[in-house]
Amino acid sequence: MKKTKSYILALAVGTVLSALSAVGGQQQGKAEEQPKTPAEANMVGKVFEVKYADAGRIADLIRVFPVGAVHPDRVLGVVSVRGDAATLAAVGEAIKKLDVPPQPRKSIDLTAYLLVASKQSSDGTGVPSELQDVATQLKGALGFQHYRLVDSLLLRTTDGSGGHLVGVVPWNTGDAQKAKYDFSIDRAQLESEGTTSTQPLVADNQAGRSPVFVHGLNLSIDFSGPQLPGLGSNLSRINTDVELREGQKVVVGKTAFDSPDSALILVLTAKAN
Repeated sequence: MKKTKSYILALAVGTVLSALSAVGGQQQGKAEEQPKTPAEANMVGKVFEVKYADAGRIADLIRVFPVGAVHPDRVLGVVSVRGDAATLAAVGEAIKKLDVPPQPRKSIDLTAYLLVASKQSSDGTGVPSELQDVATQLKGALGFQHYRLVDSLLLRTTDGSGGHLVGVVPWNTGDAQKAKYDFSIDRAQLESEGTTSTQPLVADNQAGRSPVFVHGLNLSIDFSGPQLPGLGSNLSRINTDVELREGQKVVVGKTAFDSPDSALILVLTAKAN
């Protein structure tokens, strides 16, 4: 009987203590609640769509406003912002100005003229009229008196991009001999990253417009004959960076390929559209 009474008493005490603890917890929670300031009371949330810019970068920029929470979502292309009505209106106007379509990149046309220079004329083809000024300057600079145009290559790319051409060109006029070429650039751009380009051997005096910077230009020509087994067996190569202006013809470099009495010369011109 005494054990039963002790058990009932302990159970009652435990129940009272649990009730008191619950009441105390509720009172403590109420004590910890901070009243909202007038500014926080007026804050609402709004989601802004970001179509073109990076949502994370937009979020970083709009934090200069007196806003609350800012949460970008790059996958959905949105930024959620919490603030009062006036601030959210200002944020919306800022996003309209920042979130604009990127400017289309200009295209760049590079024309590479492949010239053969020799001390004695091998045929009467010569060079076209647009290269006569360059040929005249080359005669004084290199000592070769005869020049002929083998072929011209057109490589179109965009500002900041590269390009690659592979093909064959007729090498000797009147026969079937061909040469395999590999012409490429790492990138062409209209703004300089610093003075890294080599100086051109000869440039004409034609007035140019925008400067064009060509990085990682590579020209390889294989004179292995009609079978064209691939680059490497009888190879001439020009590798360089070059700077030129639109409309200007620049002699990028020369390399021997047949005998000391002849040379391959690369002339480059550029046009931005």
